[in-house]
Amino acid sequence: MLNTEQACDHLTQGGILIYPTDTVYGLGCLPSNQEALSRLLTLKKRKRQFILIIENWESHLNWIDEPISKKELNSTAPTTWLFQASKIVPRELLSPSNEVAMRLVSHSPTKDLLSNLSEPLISTSANLPGRPPIKTHKELLSTFDFPILTGRCGDKSPSTIIRYRNRDLIRP
Repeated sequence: MLNTEQACDHLTQGGILIYPTDTVYGLGCLPSNQEALSRLLTLKKRKRQFILIIENWESHLNWIDEPISKKELNSTAPTTWLFQASKIVPRELLSPSNEVAMRLVSHSPTKDLLSNLSEPLISTSANLPGRPPIKTHKELLSTFDFPILTGRCGDKSPSTIIRYRNRDLIRP
């Protein structure tokens, strides 16, 4: 188990981290580290598209290329929003329609971690492809060989996903 400072060091050195969120345990790395991102893509058997989690909208508006209402995005329910992506978003994070998925996190351990990073955190549920999200430390330790940020997850379903521009519900 890592504290916030240790987790930040691990991520900035190119590591992949498991962390609690307000929904399920997440698995992620920094978008600026191509090697860690490639390892995460291989592990999840994907070619692209992950969610970015953030602690506030103001610090990350440069990742979005459409006008937004921050008030509307500060929902208490865990919601991931799909936005038109700006040119700074790595292509591996984009959907086929050039969108980036972002979610504001309110869960203390991960929010503290994010406030100490200079960029968003790539996030995907901590599970193997085709398996349900992992809910216990014991199962995390038997499945992955990555450090875990101290804290408990919200033990809920993964977040709702909504396309911002037309409010299409992608995942309930």
